[in-house]
Amino acid sequence: MACSRAFVNHAQFHDIASDGALGIQAGIRDAELAVPLRSDLFHLLRKAHSITRHLEAKAYRAIETTELARSIEQQAQEPKPRRGRPKSCKVSYADAQRLEGQAIERYDTWCWLFDELRQALQPFNARGELASSEEARQTLETVAVLLKSMDEIKVCSFARLKVLGHLEELIAPLAWLEETLAPYRTGLEAETEAFIVWAWQHRHTLNIDVDDLSDVPVDAARAFWSTLELFHRASSLAESLHSWLRPHLRCRLRLRPFQ
Repeated sequence: MACSRAFVNHAQFHDIASDGALGIQAGIRDAELAVPLRSDLFHLLRKAHSITRHLEAKAYRAIETTELARSIEQQAQEPKPRRGRPKSCKVSYADAQRLEGQAIERYDTWCWLFDELRQALQPFNARGELASSEEARQTLETVAVLLKSMDEIKVCSFARLKVLGHLEELIAPLAWLEETLAPYRTGLEAETEAFIVWAWQHRHTLNIDVDDLSDVPVDAARAFWSTLELFHRASSLAESLHSWLRPHLRCRLRLRPFQ
């Protein structure tokens, strides 16, 4: 702990992103850091990917059941029965079609609503303007209501615990972005703001710096660029890499005794 305090004395933090681990949060409190503690969006919404796979698998199973029921119905209409054990299905062809449509619609609805959720948490909208934290709040609340209406246990749990349960934490970065840039947005035309944001988005592709921008207020452009650089919703990109590597590492560990 003495080491961590010494490090804190020589480092300045803008804010800190943390997952739900209580140990990490306790360490931050013990270090007495007077900075906001943000929720790690990567961990917060990671549950959504397992729901996507779950609903997709259910849709594929429903499609397979429909094909099975269709083949059974076709065989029943043939004049001579086929050799071998007859196929069986628990539902009729009509019911299988209905269940298939419901499963596909449920999957498509989930993907659409989750995409709307992610878009609402972006720092800027499709027009290049800064996102509104109030609009994001309304979008998330609406998404949560629609998710709960899907009558899927995992989806309802996600809407209640992950979205509504962390609503303030999810929109906190957007509220900070609005508050920080509010003085520079006064009198700034929407087209100029959109251009500054667009240039920041494509700065690496265009190989430009903020000082390369012309016909825009210099102070506002620098404030936008520096603030957007600090905007984050995850503790580290290494989290994504680690989650991708973990299954491969486990396979290697299992295979090691046989090498």
